[in-house]
Amino acid sequence: MKKGKIIVIAATLMVFGAALSRAAENSSPSPYDEAWFAKRGVNGDTVIDAESPNWGPVKDWLERTRSDPRWQKEPWGGANLTYPAVRIFSKMDRGDPSRGPEWIPVIEEGLKNILSHQNPKTGMWGPTDISLQSQIGGAYKTIGRVGYNCGMHFPYMKELAQTLITYQKNHLWTKTWNDSAIMNAMHMMCWTYDMQDDHHVELLDAMESLCVDIQKNAPEIIASRKRRGRPTPDTIHDGAYGDAFCFAGKYLKREGRELSDFLRQHCEKRGYGVHMNLYHDKGDVSGRFPRTPKGTNYRIVLQPDGKTVKVVKIKK
Repeated sequence: MKKGKIIVIAATLMVFGAALSRAAENSSPSPYDEAWFAKRGVNGDTVIDAESPNWGPVKDWLERTRSDPRWQKEPWGGANLTYPAVRIFSKMDRGDPSRGPEWIPVIEEGLKNILSHQNPKTGMWGPTDISLQSQIGGAYKTIGRVGYNCGMHFPYMKELAQTLITYQKNHLWTKTWNDSAIMNAMHMMCWTYDMQDDHHVELLDAMESLCVDIQKNAPEIIASRKRRGRPTPDTIHDGAYGDAFCFAGKYLKREGRELSDFLRQHCEKRGYGVHMNLYHDKGDVSGRFPRTPKGTNYRIVLQPDGKTVKVVKIKK
């Protein structure tokens, strides 16, 4: 047998073995039985949120944060499971009587599970043998929702910054041909700028470079989406591309970079920030990420092990 074929077979077996290992781990019995909840004083059958009943009971949510197969196949979908953690925390933080301090262990457990799916080498979510847009989508949804809404810091931010920079140096973000992935990459470049202490110059360079790549490739991506019958922005000033430009403009201006005429004119019209409910602040370019939570009673604190969190009461 030729050496090349042996290498290919070996690589295939390694990927297959990793998949089997992940499947075996995910198929282990659930620890979230009645005894687990009884010890913590919470009813596991309680619906996560009466306003969003489709999330189901909290015991099912915890199990899905631990073993939902989407974490390994399409973490952008698995990351939707961060939403219940934000809802529970926000209600408790605002003093909602339906979510008292007894819910702290549930929040901590769910977020510990969610962090376990982060890739320590890339800082994104999921293995590297799945699509790039799914990995960056998992990072964007998880960090965006929990970091922004709850003020939580995340591990492996230097690794994520380096991943973003490396992929942009090879112009791979626009080669995903996915406007959401491109927008998510730009947002993560900006957020990692604030969440770690290295790679600042390279991150700003990457933001500028990605803006240029979007201008070069967006017309082709828009045309591709139209051919596939997908919802499509009319121009690169709209939709996900417009958001990416706004976010880059916010950070580049804040850090003293001179904006290109295109980017300056875009942001003057659309606003500095992002045209979504996550981080839109129009002309204000001073804010940093993650922000202080809306509530004033609790804070989610990443522990030194980088794997667990603690919900702590804020001393006044």
